[in-house]
Amino acid sequence: MLSNLESYFFNAFPKAYKRLVGKFEYHSVIYRESLEYVCSLKKTLGHLKHQYGRTIKETANILGDQNTVELLSRDGRSKSNKRLPFITDEFLNTKFASELRTVEITQSSK
Repeated sequence: MLSNLESYFFNAFPKAYKRLVGKFEYHSVIYRESLEYVCSLKKTLGHLKHQYGRTIKETANILGDQNTVELLSRDGRSKSNKRLPFITDEFLNTKFASELRTVEITQSSK
C-alpha cells in the first residue's frame, strides 16, 4: 500500500508535478466556504433582481433607498443561505463586496 502518494508522483513525474502544483494557490477554509456562500447569495440576488427588480426600483424611487431596504428586510438569518459561524459580515465585506455589487440578471430557460 502506498502511504505517500505525492512523493511517488513527484519522483515519477517531476515536470508534471511542478506544472500542476505551480498553478494552484492555497486558500484557507474560511475563504473557500465564504466564496461558496457569496456565490449562492449572488445567484439568489440575481433571481430576485430578475423577478422583482422593477418593483423594488419603483418603490425606491417613491420611498427612497433606506426606507425601501427597511421595508423589504427583516431580522434574523436566512434558513436557505446558512453560513458557518466563523464567516463574519466584516470578512465578507472586505473580500467579496465587489462580487455582490456586480449581480447580473440570469435568464431562466423555458
